[in-house]
Amino acid sequence: MPTQVNAGDSVALSLEIANRGRKPVNFANAVITTQNADITSGETTYLGPVQSNDQTTLDASFTPVSEGPVVITVTFNYTDDLNRPQTIVQTYNLDAAAAPPPIDFGTPPPDFGNNGQPEEPTLSSRDLLGHALLGLLGLGS
Repeated sequence: MPTQVNAGDSVALSLEIANRGRKPVNFANAVITTQNADITSGETTYLGPVQSNDQTTLDASFTPVSEGPVVITVTFNYTDDLNRPQTIVQTYNLDAAAAPPPIDFGTPPPDFGNNGQPEEPTLSSRDLLGHALLGLLGLGS
């Protein structure tokens, strides 16, 4: 996870949960809470059992609301060998910087109505008749 992000930018959180023990771990779910951020996906995720020497992935995303410290807390709920509910809590701290100002592309170009393209000359019906007569007489092009 990055240590600094911009306020208003979406941040992806992807955690790999690995069981390095000899017995399966019966995860119920993972719950994500935040301070100074809105969770956009993955607030509560079912994980299920993770076998010995196996792994699973937790994916979520959040958006810092304003500049300042952001705290992301991930609580893993599981059942131990005696069938008692247990938790593992991981906390991640990062800083949110002020959102950068919007890009100024300068003054827009003037609107010429036809995007500055030269206009095709138009012929009136009178001009068209005149060109046709000159063409028949072999005097025009």
